[in-house]
Amino acid sequence: MYSIKTTIALFNKSGFKISPKDIAAIIKAARAAFSLKTRNDEINIILVKDAEIKRLNKKFLKKDRATDVITFNYPHDTPCAPGEKRPYGDVYICADQAKRQAKAYGMSLLSELIILAVHGTLHLQGYEDYKTRDRVRMSLKTVQILKKLTF
Repeated sequence: MYSIKTTIALFNKSGFKISPKDIAAIIKAARAAFSLKTRNDEINIILVKDAEIKRLNKKFLKKDRATDVITFNYPHDTPCAPGEKRPYGDVYICADQAKRQAKAYGMSLLSELIILAVHGTLHLQGYEDYKTRDRVRMSLKTVQILKKLTF
């Protein structure tokens, strides 16, 4: 018998100093957004700089600009042995963009990183924000998740 629990890891490649307490808060928010609680998967959150998110955006989405979040899902039907973690997806968050957005919205960098972690985790589960109605649905879900969190 083994425990079924999705692992969420954060890798800080942004150059920003993020405390262990803040890392735990970001992971907690992503975990709250992940609704597939019975899976034995792994999600990676990677904090990056403008140059890296712009490179990813150009290579995979054909957009030559920085953005706040880009997500990549892995094939979910990959067999895995009992007890092993299956890669579910990666959430790339641009810390530089998060800092700019936090300033524009009058909030802390941590608050914006938490919002983006939730947003990215929802993207991994199929939420989209290309159309207005989808953006509204995703925003409402994000607010619903954030209201349940305590730090």
